Amino acid sequence: MAGPYSIFISYAHEDESFKDQLTQHLAGLKASGRIAPWDDRCIDGGDNWRHEIERAIEGCDLALLLLSPAFIASDFIRGEELPRLLERRDAGGIRVVPLILRPCGWRFEEPLQALQARPTDGKAIVTFAEAAGERDQAWLDIVGEIHGWASQARPTSAPAAPPQAGPAAGGLVEQLRRALHGAREALPDEAECRRLMTLVPKRLDDYRAVRWAEWSQPRHALDTRFTRLTVVLDRGPQAEGPRWQEQAREYRDLREVLAAVDEPALVLLGPPGCGKSTLLQRLEFDLAVEALAAPAADDRPLAFLLPLNRYRPAAGEAAPPTPLAWLRAQWQRPRHRHLPALDELLAGGRLLLLLDAVNEMPHRDADDYRALVDGWRGFLLELSENWPGTRVVFSCRSLDYSASLSSSGLPVPH
Repeated sequence: MAGPYSIFISYAHEDESFKDQLTQHLAGLKASGRIAPWDDRCIDGGDNWRHEIERAIEGCDLALLLLSPAFIASDFIRGEELPRLLERRDAGGIRVVPLILRPCGWRFEEPLQALQARPTDGKAIVTFAEAAGERDQAWLDIVGEIHGWASQARPTSAPAAPPQAGPAAGGLVEQLRRALHGAREALPDEAECRRLMTLVPKRLDDYRAVRWAEWSQPRHALDTRFTRLTVVLDRGPQAEGPRWQEQAREYRDLREVLAAVDEPALVLLGPPGCGKSTLLQRLEFDLAVEALAAPAADDRPLAFLLPLNRYRPAAGEAAPPTPLAWLRAQWQRPRHRHLPALDELLAGGRLLLLLDAVNEMPHRDADDYRALVDGWRGFLLELSENWPGTRVVFSCRSLDYSASLSSSGLPVPH
């Protein structure tokens, strides 16, 4: 006999009150043993939250996607949860049902637009009046459907192992490589790029293709006519005159800067809205193009872009993990399960870490911020000693926030 109907609830934490309404309406079916709903609040303290989410995804019979602007904007949901859930759905393993909480652009998202959503006619839950009992009725209609699905016969065998990158996705990667090699082959079109962005990469070439697909979108375009980059060198605290000395040469491309600067780390400075994030995205895009167009792409630099506003303590912890531990966790996500471990890439000496917005690291006060920067400065020293060849590009809004990344042991140009 099959166990309870396992339900994975995917949602953005901004919508927790809606998730709680749903679980309250499911409580009766749960108490009867018919269903076993799961969301990330079921993770116990001390557990590896990524592994627990992955295990819940692999074991579920039904996935409920609680749609809202916050859901659509979530990098983790789009990059980790949704691709694997859709893989399992396409393999015939589970049912995936979007529930529209708040009005949002889900119909413009190719992975979602093909799914039959609830409530009926695409009306968002938030638009049902609570006082008149309309919202309770909307939830009840959804629970009724879930009861029906849970009552249907379903396979009792264990979930299949996660699939490898499918032939269609692999074909798009090879199509991209041929096009970049100069063959008479068209680049993937917009719809094919969206498919590439949901690919679970099996090789580093696949990973690069995913990054190419993301940053090739028109909204990430960069007009290099307005790009002017100069290098400011740290002459040390004992220098006569200004410590930071601007160099005369101008650059149009971060690749040119990296070629001209010997130090393993540098900081891209600029005021808010000037395009620092776009420059880092363009650098990851350009390096992906160069690697995919080369005969041996795995010998080329590999860029890994992360926003530092994610660098924060885990639930229940007072301080964030060490920079190295955090980077490992960010790389070793379920979506990257087929790729080499971060330590292997560091040892290879061809990894380029792109760490966006030093000044946006979550912090309590000035002392807490200084401690965070001290941690990253220590990481840079460790990097230069243990993993030569690995490089780091930070971005930051002003020198006040990032100057202390530089030290006499390892000057960091800006």
